[in-house]
Amino acid sequence: MKIVAGISARVLAARIATAVGGGCKVAACEFKRFPDGELYTRVADDLKGEEVVVVQSVRTDSDLVCLLQLLDAVGGGEGGGEEASRIRVVIPYLGYARQDKRFKPGEAVSSRAVARSISAAAGAGVVEEIFVVNPHNSGVLRYFDAKTTELDASPLLGGFVAKKEEEEEGEEVEKEVEEKTRKRSLGEVVVGPDEGAAGLAKVVAAPYGLDYDVLEKRRISGAEV
Repeated sequence: MKIVAGISARVLAARIATAVGGGCKVAACEFKRFPDGELYTRVADDLKGEEVVVVQSVRTDSDLVCLLQLLDAVGGGEGGGEEASRIRVVIPYLGYARQDKRFKPGEAVSSRAVARSISAAAGAGVVEEIFVVNPHNSGVLRYFDAKTTELDASPLLGGFVAKKEEEEEGEEVEKEVEEKTRKRSLGEVVVGPDEGAAGLAKVVAAPYGLDYDVLEKRRISGAEV
């Protein structure tokens, strides 16, 4: 298996390759900017017969362009990666998912536009599956043409916090102790930013016996809450 990492996911891709093991490697890619600011993208490794996983977060417009270029390189058309045995896509963060409907007449449904552009770059029937981690709204997944699966990383957050705390305290936890029965003793509370995040806060808190709550949010503008 080879992981093709976009600009915004190179560290994560390296960690995934290490976790997967078994000869999984991160493919060599070349990225550079032309004088006019346009992005140049090239997958340098031979992907013939390989299982390929493209990993790229879409936090900015430039991230989206990078993902589209990678998909075109590994699976789109002449000179692309049609010889790869299997192509899947992982999007750790999907931008534009907040604009999942029209709030005013004439507005673009940005999440739909982004999903359609990713689907088009992937090529009909070329990408086997797209994985999106905790999208802002699960409903946006319906806009993708390829099979799309939502991954929930929230259970890992509680484990990460607990592990960091244990490292700081110098504690060693018995491996036999199941995480879901272990109670925290310092009164921590998992807080979601709004009512819509209550489910995530609950999932993060539950295995560690923590309380959870949500904030009451009032949006004043796009930059002020």
